[in-house]
Parts: sequence; structure tokens; C-alpha cells
Amino acid sequence: MTFFKETWAIIRHIALPAFFLLAASTWIDQLLASFLEASLRAESGQLQRLMIAAGFSMLNGLIFPPLILSLFLYSLLKIRKIETNFTSFASRCLEQIYIESLRAWGSTLLWGLLFIFPAFIRMFQLTLVPFVVAISKSYERGEVDALQTSSKLVSKAWLKIGLLLTGFHFVIPVLESIFFDSWRSFLETPVSAAFLVILDLFFFIILTQILFRLFIKIWPEDETLQVLATESRI
Repeated sequence: MTFFKETWAIIRHIALPAFFLLAASTWIDQLLASFLEASLRAESGQLQRLMIAAGFSMLNGLIFPPLILSLFLYSLLKIRKIETNFTSFASRCLEQIYIESLRAWGSTLLWGLLFIFPAFIRMFQLTLVPFVVAISKSYERGEVDALQTSSKLVSKAWLKIGLLLTGFHFVIPVLESIFFDSWRSFLETPVSAAFLVILDLFFFIILTQILFRLFIKIWPEDETLQVLATESRI
């Protein structure tokens, strides 16, 4: 199946649940930002409020992104007839995706103790962790470590992945912030905010689809990826 046909099939499969999950995450972020602003203006209890906001923000970042990515991966594997239903997919790897995401966060925080730049390098190295967990039979058999495998694979295509992440995680968000930031509030402009969530979801699907196809090209040793690679044309 070609890139655009497969992308359209993924959008049809996950658009509605992914939209609600991303909208919920965005709304929570906006509530936390308002709470943080009020905390900074408060005369007392600022530290406690900041800690509460930081805690909920971390939970938001830990819960929603892996779940949205899991929906994408399930849809992709279902289209390619590797998975049959979300229940079997979730029982097989959803818990592991969350566990490895926590490991990735912890590893990134440890690197962050050395300064900010090493933390960005570590985040970059761990970009492919969810793909390893959800797709690789080698990981499922316990033969490889998800974090180490992701680091090794990213090093094989670091320029392509770096350009992709720079474009989708920096350039596009900056442009959206410049032109559409005042329209993102669900409380003040709900219609435009919903449209921007749809736009963000579209960019997420495109980025993840490109990363998936890179992933199956740079790790031909895994038998599942050998099958997937023969079906993909970039």
C-alpha cells in the first residue's frame, strides 16, 4: 500500500478517538497553564501550586501521547493484517509501551542532570522506542532492549530523523504559535481550537507514518519488519 493510501486509511481508523484524546490533553494543558498563571500571582503557597501543576503536567505527558501513538500503531498493524483487534494489541504491548516510555523519561531526566543539551540528545535517541515495543518480535521474545535498540537505529538515520523532528516538533509548532496562538483556547474560541487540534493530529499522523517507514527500513534483521518492509513504498 502506498504512503498516501495507507495514511488515509489510518486517518479513517483512528481520527475520532485520537481527536478526543488529543483535545483532552490540550485542554488539560490549557487548564494547567491558567492554574500556573494564577499561582504566580498568588501571595502565598506558590511552591505547592507549582509542584501540583508540574505533577499533573507530567501525568498528562505520560498518559496521552503513548496512548495516541498506540492507536496509530494498532491501526497500522491492522491495515497490514498483523493485528486483528485493539484488545489483543493492548494486552500484548500497551503496558510495555507505558513501561518503556517511563524508562525513556527517566533516562532523559538523568541525561538532563548534565545540562539541557544532553537531555535533547537522549530524547532524540529514544524516538523509536514505541515502534520497537509494538512491532518487533525480537523485543517481544526479550532478545533486545527497547532503549538500546532505539539508540542504535536512530544512529543509522540520524540526519533524516533529526530533520523530521526539527520540522514537526519545532518549525511547525513555532509557526502555529506565531499565527494561531490566540485561537487555541477551548474556553474562548472552541471551534478554532478544535480545528487546530485536527491540524496537529494530521501532522502527528504524517510524522509517525514517515518514522514508521524509516524504522522498518533501517532494522531489516527483525522478521516482522522484513514482512512489513516488502509491503512499503516511500
